[in-house]
Amino acid sequence: PCFRTIQAAVDALSEGTVDIRPGLYREHIVLTKDVELEGAGRELVRLEAPDPTKPVILVKGTFVSGISGLGIYDGSVGILVEDAQVFSISHNRIAGYTEAGIRLIRSKRNTSISSNELPDSLQWDIREVSPGVSVITRTAIDILEGSSAIIQLNLIRSFIQIRGKSQATIFEGKSRADIIGNRLNSVLVSKNGVAFITRNQFSPDGSSTEAIMLWPEAEAIIVANQIQGYYGAGIRISANSQADIQNNLIFGNSAGIVTGLPIRYEPAPPPRFRIIRNRISGNEWGLILYEGQGLFTFPRAEVKYNWISENGGYQHIYPTNDNGGVQFGTKVRLDFSNNSVINNYYGICPYLNEGESIDPEALQGTNNEIRDNISDLCNADTSYPWPPGFRK
Repeated sequence: PCFRTIQAAVDALSEGTVDIRPGLYREHIVLTKDVELEGAGRELVRLEAPDPTKPVILVKGTFVSGISGLGIYDGSVGILVEDAQVFSISHNRIAGYTEAGIRLIRSKRNTSISSNELPDSLQWDIREVSPGVSVITRTAIDILEGSSAIIQLNLIRSFIQIRGKSQATIFEGKSRADIIGNRLNSVLVSKNGVAFITRNQFSPDGSSTEAIMLWPEAEAIIVANQIQGYYGAGIRISANSQADIQNNLIFGNSAGIVTGLPIRYEPAPPPRFRIIRNRISGNEWGLILYEGQGLFTFPRAEVKYNWISENGGYQHIYPTNDNGGVQFGTKVRLDFSNNSVINNYYGICPYLNEGESIDPEALQGTNNEIRDNISDLCNADTSYPWPPGFRK
C-alpha cells in the first residue's frame, strides 16, 4: 500500500524496504527494526527536519540494511546511528545539519558510507567534552565510541572525525575507519581513533587548516593521497600519536608535514612516525620535524626515499630566507636517509629555540642527495655537527 509519510510506512512493516517516491517530506524518522529506506534519488526526494534540534533519521538498537537515494536536510544530525548497525549509507545528499551529517555511536560492525555528497563547508570550532578530550562542534561524519566504517567515494567539504572511547584497549573501545578514494577537506583522528587513509584527494574550501590531523593517542596509516591547496599543514602529528606516511603527493601548503611542537610546556611522549617515498613540493616548508621517534621498535623516526623540492622562498609575495625543504628540532630522533632535497630555498636546517643548544643525537642519516638549493645545509648561526651522509 501507499502511505502519506515515510514513518507511517516504516511502522507498517516488520521488515523490508520502504520505496520513497519523489517529493518533499517534512518529518523525523525513527528506525528500530530492519526496514530499509530506498529513495528515488537525492535530487528527487527531499527530507527536511521540522525540529532543528533532532536528527532527521535516527537508527537505534537494531540492524538496518540500507539508507539510500535521499536528500536529507537540516536537523541536528542527518543520520544518527546509535547502538545499532546500518550496513550501507549510500547515494544521499546531506546538508544543513548543525552537528553532524552522519554520526555513528557504538556501531561495532563496519558501516559502508559510499557515494554520498556532504557539501556544507568546514566549520572550525572546538570544545572540550571531558579533561583531555576535545571535539569539533560541526562535522560531516563522526565515527565515535568504538564504531567502525568504510568511507569511500564521497564528496565531503567538512571534517571526518574518528574518536574512540575515553578508555579503550587494542580490542575494545577504539573507533576505526578506512577512508578510501574520497574528495575531502579534512580528517581528524583523535583519542583512541584509528584510521587508514588512502587514495583521497584533499583540497581546502578556503579555510587554512590541516588536511590530516592526529591528536594525542591517535593512530593512522596515510598512503597515496594527494594533498594540495593552502593548508596550514598537509599532515600534522601531535605528541603521543603515531603515523605511517607513505607515497603521498603533498604540495602548495604552508607546511607539508609537521610533527610535534617547538616548545612543550607539559611532558608528553613524542609522536612516533615514519615518512617514506613521498613527494613534497611547492610548500613554504616541506617537513617541520620538531619532535619524534620511530614506529614499532625503531628508536629513530625514519624519513627515507622522499623527493623534497621547490619548497620555500615565496611566503606571501616576497621571497624570504626562513623556509625551505626540511627543518628539524633538537627533540627529534631522526634517521634521514636516501632522500633527494633539491631546488629548495634552504635544503636542511636545524631549529633552535632561544637558549637551546645543539643536540648531535637529533639527526643521523646517509646517502642523501642535497643539491641545487639556495643554501644546501644551513647552520642557524651555529656549527651544527652534520653526520656522515650530508655535505655542506
